[in-house]
Amino acid sequence: MRNLAIELLACYRGRDWEGALAAIERGRKTDDGQALKLLYDLYEARIRNYIDKPPPADWNGAFALLTK
Repeated sequence: MRNLAIELLACYRGRDWEGALAAIERGRKTDDGQALKLLYDLYEARIRNYIDKPPPADWNGAFALLTK
């Protein structure tokens, strides 16, 4: 599980959206109790947004919440 999280974050921070989505899909398959469902959903939504609207060139992997 830890290696999968490292892979997911490395892909995410490296803008490898397809790799990150693949890591999420593999994680979902092994998350029998759905303990990480919320986390996977959160990252998947962010990634799909970045696919449509890529972050700026100086993006450091951080996500800014703009609404409460």
